[in-house]
Amino acid sequence: MLRAHVWEPLTRLSERASAAVWRLAEKRILAAPSRGLEGRRPVFVLFTPRAGSKHFLSLLASIPGAAFDFEILGRSIQWRVPETYFQVGRGLVERLIALRARQTQLGPHFLRPSHGHPIFTSKAVCLTYVRNCLEALHSEICAVKFQYEQLQCGGITPVDLHQAFPHARFVILYRRSLSRQLVSDVMRHVTREGGNPARRPSPEPTETVRLSPAKVRSYYAAVRAIYAEWMELPLLAQHGVVVCYEDLCEDPQSVFERSVFPMLGVAPAAVENRRFVKQTRRKLSEIVENYDEVADLLEGPESIQDYARATQAT
Repeated sequence: MLRAHVWEPLTRLSERASAAVWRLAEKRILAAPSRGLEGRRPVFVLFTPRAGSKHFLSLLASIPGAAFDFEILGRSIQWRVPETYFQVGRGLVERLIALRARQTQLGPHFLRPSHGHPIFTSKAVCLTYVRNCLEALHSEICAVKFQYEQLQCGGITPVDLHQAFPHARFVILYRRSLSRQLVSDVMRHVTREGGNPARRPSPEPTETVRLSPAKVRSYYAAVRAIYAEWMELPLLAQHGVVVCYEDLCEDPQSVFERSVFPMLGVAPAAVENRRFVKQTRRKLSEIVENYDEVADLLEGPESIQDYARATQAT
C-alpha cells in the first residue's frame, strides 16, 4: 500500500493529466466542423429513468428519415461523435483517445477526472457538443434524450436548449404508474439490464426486491418535482408535447398521429418498435418481497400521475 506522501502527488499528477486531456477534448469540440442543422428537425426527449424513452425512440426511428442517439450527456453515445473530435492522423495522444472513446462508446466527457456539476467549462461548450451530436446522426429528424440530472451535469436547462436550437421540438415523456416506474428502476440496478433488445431478448427476470415506505414516498416526490418543473416550461405551448408511456404501449400509432406527427410537421406514417421489448410483465406482488407492507402506496392514488394537458406544437 502506497504511503500518503507518495499517493497524494501521484493523485495530483493524474488529475492534472486528466485536466489537460479534458482541455484538449473541449478544444476539439469547439473546433469540430459544423454542417449546420438547416432543414432538419432536432428533437429533445426529456424523461426520468424507466419512463419508456427507448420505446419512444424506437418508434420514432421507424419514421422514414428519423434517427436517434441515447443520453449524450450520460455514459452512452454513438461512436461517430468522438471520432469527429479526434481525427486519425493528428497527434498520437488524440488517436489513442479516439480509440478509447470508440471502444467504450462514451462521449468526450469520460475524460473528466471527476463528475462534478457541470462537467463542461461553459454552456457554450456543452451546447456545441449537443449540436455535434445532432449533426452526427445524418438524418432529417435527429433525436437525443436527457434525464434531469444529465442536464444539470452539462450545466444547461431546457430553456438553454430552446434558445440554442429555436427550431427544435421537445417531448416530455412520463409514466402514469409511479409504482411501476419505481420497481422497474430498482430492478434495473438489481439485474443490471438497461434495455431488452428485440433481436436478442433476455429471459424474464426472476429477481425480487424490497421497498420501504420511506423509499416509495421519496421516489414519488422526487419524480413529481421534476415533472412539475418541466410542465411549467413556456416553450411547451408551441414547441413541445407531453407523451404518456402507457398510452404508447396501448396504441402508439394513435399517440403519434395525435401528438408527435403534428409536432414534427410531417405526414403520418406507420410506427413500430423494432429495437426493444418489454423486460418484465410480472405483477408488482410477484416482484416486491414485502408487497403487503407497501401495497397501499404501490396501488393507491399516490402511485398515479397524469399530465392530461398535453400540448401540441403549432
